[in-house]
Amino acid sequence: MGNLVEADDHVTVRVVQVTINGQSIVVNHFHFGSWLHSEPPHVNDEDSGCDSLKMIIERSAKFITDHNDKAKEGKESRKLLVMCEDGLERTGAVLALIHATITMQIQRTLKWEKDLSISVFSIVRRIQ
Repeated sequence: MGNLVEADDHVTVRVVQVTINGQSIVVNHFHFGSWLHSEPPHVNDEDSGCDSLKMIIERSAKFITDHNDKAKEGKESRKLLVMCEDGLERTGAVLALIHATITMQIQRTLKWEKDLSISVFSIVRRIQ
């Protein structure tokens, strides 16, 4: 499928080159295997994969903020694709968590740490 970059019990990361109509792009593929068969990770399980999911969310948030900064500077912009194999709303949940992570990072940057606030309803409205 691609060059294996890293793996643990829950996440496999590969770098894949995709060519469409003669144009190639490099894709970083994060496969979170702990949601197989529509089962979300259970927080109470000793090895639930929650840390691995958190890593994906944090890396995705960093990817978005880094590439938004590059786009503002007129450099090449990249996209993030999030999908779930079953279409059972996990994609929306992950996108909401990525959005919340970025929102908290921005609030911390602006020194709002005492008043960190996130509106779940606002996040859901924005990603719909």
